[in-house]
Amino acid sequence: MYIANKYTCMGTILSVSSKRTFFSLPQWLRPKKIVYPDQEIGIHQTTKIYPQAVKYGDSDLHDYLLASGKIPILLNFTMRGDDYCNKISRQLYDLLNYDIQKKVNLVDVECDEPGNTDLMLTYGVNEIPTIVAVHKQLIVDKYEIQNREPVDKDHLKQWIHSIAVD
Repeated sequence: MYIANKYTCMGTILSVSSKRTFFSLPQWLRPKKIVYPDQEIGIHQTTKIYPQAVKYGDSDLHDYLLASGKIPILLNFTMRGDDYCNKISRQLYDLLNYDIQKKVNLVDVECDEPGNTDLMLTYGVNEIPTIVAVHKQLIVDKYEIQNREPVDKDHLKQWIHSIAVD
């Protein structure tokens, strides 16, 4: 008789398929079972953060826009190597994972990639980082940070709530 379970070990999901034996592992050696979604850390099923950033321009972004469907998508125009952009992106990820209860998607657009300069012109991005809200493939709103000032997390949260749908 075979048993198939999903376990987590140091943050990595493992799929274990094993034959039942007559001995058991000590409690401290047993892997911890995953219970998804994890309500303790606050990750919501309504938010989808696409792990792969847009690197190759309009054709790459088009797939994300179609997959988003009727749910608004936030385009995070950022540069990966810049500390300020990474700080803003981290605040955005934290808000979407823990504070926003409505439906909204997020995809990063790497501005330093050569294929994405046309996307910056298409969506009217003048400052980096900029977050552009798109709903049904139309631009709804833009959140621009002028002169690299600190971002008010509450203002950003209210802006995302105004864009997201129930």
